[in-house]
Amino acid sequence: MAFRTAGEGEPASGFQRVLAFAERGLAPYLILTFLCAVLFGLGLSSLPPTDRDEARFMQATKQMIETGDYVHIKVQDDPRTKKPIGIYWLQALSVQALGQPINKAWPYRVPSALGALLAVLMTCYAGRRLFGLRAGLVAGLAVATMPLVVAEAHLAKTDAVLLGFTTLAMAMLGTVYANRVLETKDRHDTWRLVVFWLAGGAAALIKGPVIALVVGATVATLAIMDRDRKVVLSLKPQWGIPLALLVVAPWIYLLLRGGDAGFVGNAFREDVLPKLIGGQETHGGLPGYYLVTTILTAWPWSLFIPLALVATWPARSAPAIRFCLAWLVPAWLAFEAVPTKLPHYILPLLPAAALLLGSAVQDGRRWRGAMTRIGGLGWRGLYVVVSLCLATALAWAARTYGVPMNAALMIAGASCIAIAVLTIVAGSVPPRPTVAAAGVAAALFCASVFGGVVPEASRLWVSSRLATEIARFKPTGPVVLVGFHEPSALFLLGTRSTILTMAPDAGSRLLNMPGIIVATDDTETAAVTQVVEAGGGRVVSLAKIEGVNYARGKPITLNLLKLAE
Repeated sequence: MAFRTAGEGEPASGFQRVLAFAERGLAPYLILTFLCAVLFGLGLSSLPPTDRDEARFMQATKQMIETGDYVHIKVQDDPRTKKPIGIYWLQALSVQALGQPINKAWPYRVPSALGALLAVLMTCYAGRRLFGLRAGLVAGLAVATMPLVVAEAHLAKTDAVLLGFTTLAMAMLGTVYANRVLETKDRHDTWRLVVFWLAGGAAALIKGPVIALVVGATVATLAIMDRDRKVVLSLKPQWGIPLALLVVAPWIYLLLRGGDAGFVGNAFREDVLPKLIGGQETHGGLPGYYLVTTILTAWPWSLFIPLALVATWPARSAPAIRFCLAWLVPAWLAFEAVPTKLPHYILPLLPAAALLLGSAVQDGRRWRGAMTRIGGLGWRGLYVVVSLCLATALAWAARTYGVPMNAALMIAGASCIAIAVLTIVAGSVPPRPTVAAAGVAAALFCASVFGGVVPEASRLWVSSRLATEIARFKPTGPVVLVGFHEPSALFLLGTRSTILTMAPDAGSRLLNMPGIIVATDDTETAAVTQVVEAGGGRVVSLAKIEGVNYARGKPITLNLLKLAE
């Protein structure tokens, strides 16, 4: 262990003995693995494909499997140069290894769930190495039950996998750094550096330069704080960088061989550069955006993390605290400075915050001091309001989007109220029971929301309902979509059996391709009908699907039309 804070000095009790057992040996890893299996598994198969990023990733992977081309990334005939190839390869491997139909969503999500699990276990590992057994369990529990982490574990995107590889790399970096500063000889540090560089290369293959920002900001900050560049030299970059490049090299070779050498340049121009110079795709935000959004995305741990920063600040000269601050603060400021903002961009930084929380739990005196100061009391009062508002917003969203009043919804609401009560009494309750209660409430909230509330929001899942209706009517030709071109519909209906077009073309196809079905936005129905009637035909309405196109933030009504006999 590189650094530990003082214990709480609390008298032993049955509850504390149980927690002490959970902190030792392999027990925390087994507990966290079981918890993640429940939280990440619930809803994984019942959640329909989501728009737009997840469905685009799944559709591009699906086309790789259909065509056998694992080099070029496309959605139908459109090249997709947003992200490197790594996530598509992992998803394709998952789908084929599990032997599931390629229009099932959950096999594409398995890499994300495993990436989130890796992040949880590596956070626990780092906490145990840097601060102690209790800190590792607390930090791992916090990461496992953050709503943002659980949400990304359910989505077939890059972010949860990036989180896993980044946390693996940073756990190795933190351990090596603490050992070097404390002059602790550890024969495993060389292997930790090997894992660090391989994980960095894998993260780059998943989401490009994000890992370089996180690691680079951390190492540079440590070198400045220590006034010593040995932290850079101790990473052995002379062989580490080539090792990381070996992970990316096969893809680069395939790009050059396949005549797609401009992929990296196109990705920089189309994805990276727009994010740096403006709010790409209207995803802009002012500095401070993440401080606000994290209150909900890291709920309920966002109650304790600011207080943990206050509690651990006096120990900032300790190598472990210094490392966590270097991991968290500079990259956070960089993300705040970038004009394009989305809540999940800071996902790779949340384990650092969880580690500081784990450290604070180990020192009961500082914990209580942070909770009971004027600032702590004010923050706790605000958080009571936040938790109650969250319960109210959940009830409103459920009613608006068609969620029935079920047990999951009631459990989620009760969890919000429980956190509000816990916030009130947190200053008079010892750290371990407080954290344990928060972990139970957070786990119940995430399990109920992602397992039983979100999948039941029928008004949100227009594409899933559309696919069900189309299967019922059994068209003998392709399905033509007008005014609703969401990639989730393309994924569910089929790559070559789905046509995305405009109203005049859809009307012409109805006249000339008997047996097809046109699914048109209500606002385009008259235009389609006009073209058909001008050609001497007549349309028949088969069904209507009413819901919310959440990708555009507005209601939608789809009319299913066919040509009259």
